[in-house]
Amino acid sequence: MIIFCLLSLITVLSDTPDSLILKYSTEYEKNRVGDKVRYDLKDGGALPEESGLPALASVKKRILTPVKGRIELRYVVLSTHTETETPTIIQHYGENETRKVPERYTPLPVTISENRSSPHGNATITINPFSFDGRNVKVRKDILIKVYFYGGKWISPRGYQRRNSHLFLNKIRGEKIRTSSIQKLRQEAFLYAKIKTTMEGLYEITPADL
Repeated sequence: MIIFCLLSLITVLSDTPDSLILKYSTEYEKNRVGDKVRYDLKDGGALPEESGLPALASVKKRILTPVKGRIELRYVVLSTHTETETPTIIQHYGENETRKVPERYTPLPVTISENRSSPHGNATITINPFSFDGRNVKVRKDILIKVYFYGGKWISPRGYQRRNSHLFLNKIRGEKIRTSSIQKLRQEAFLYAKIKTTMEGLYEITPADL
């Protein structure tokens, strides 16, 4: 199934239970304050937090994943171009400027990390459209991103994830699960369940009671 859907600057090319294929197109602007220049993304994003790095933005996007499955990331940078204007240095309030040119900054174009264990799987994709070699900024204009899903089980989200499906790049899929199944997954993910009683005393609670 092929789906063309524009979400900000990300085009969803394909969204199936086995894979998610995206194309990210970098649109940015150079913002100046005095002699300082920062490269901001038009779809938001954030600058690095570490002092000394160049002011080059990156962006994070979330996806849904199968529960207890495995994910694999592949990507290809389709086109690039070079900016010769040196970005300013990330510097926090009260710090003394120790250098005039930022450190080299060559992050991977795309990374993915699975979020905290949960009955409903999800992961965060970080897209780094810029790198800096000490002289020039390399802009990764177009990036093809492929995420493959292996094993596990698609479970339809509940709560805020279902109410805010726009937060995720791929669509909600999978079956709803009973409360007992959610409790089992929580135990496996080392989460806790709150149990209320109306009588004081010491109780032994076994897995069979949950």
